[in-house]
Amino acid sequence: MTKIAIDVVLLPSAEMTNNAISMNKTLVNQFGEKLKLDETGCLPHISLAMGCVDKTKLCEIKKAMKHVAKAFSPFDLTIEKLNVKIIPTGEKVSELVIKNTKNLQQLHELIMKALWVYFSYDVEIGMLFEPANVKEITLHWIKNYGKHYENQSLFYPHITLGFGELNQRPSKTRFGASELAVFQLGNYCTCKKKLFSINFQ
Repeated sequence: MTKIAIDVVLLPSAEMTNNAISMNKTLVNQFGEKLKLDETGCLPHISLAMGCVDKTKLCEIKKAMKHVAKAFSPFDLTIEKLNVKIIPTGEKVSELVIKNTKNLQQLHELIMKALWVYFSYDVEIGMLFEPANVKEITLHWIKNYGKHYENQSLFYPHITLGFGELNQRPSKTRFGASELAVFQLGNYCTCKKKLFSINFQ
């Protein structure tokens, strides 16, 4: 059995994606390339569920997600604020906090419920994309995500922008999200390898 660590995410609109990448470039220029967003290998995203799965179960997982997605239309989301938090390593990370809505919370809960039978949290570095580059803090975040299943209030929708403290504000605070996707996780829980995606109708 070969396991991989995955992230189930909402992908923001192209405009919001470009906005987040631009804000990340500002951070990279000031604080270095520890987390560098782009349109292909490290996409801005909103995490909905995370865990380790057997690769042979990906078709079943896609089927379960399609069933959940049928109940939802494309999302209209709002950025509440730009936030800077301190992660367990003591470093600062900038993020866009997304206003939680009834539909967004429900999507998170239904996906966690649908995929719980497939998820495990015995994560190892070899389950991630490019494991040689993965820092230990990444495993900490994945291991702890299982707590969301029993404590749904832990859901915290956000888009990570990168390391360092950012003062730049997004040019727009409202954006759409019509694509639900699954990625193999990379360093710092980045979306590195797209496995499949589903569009809301």
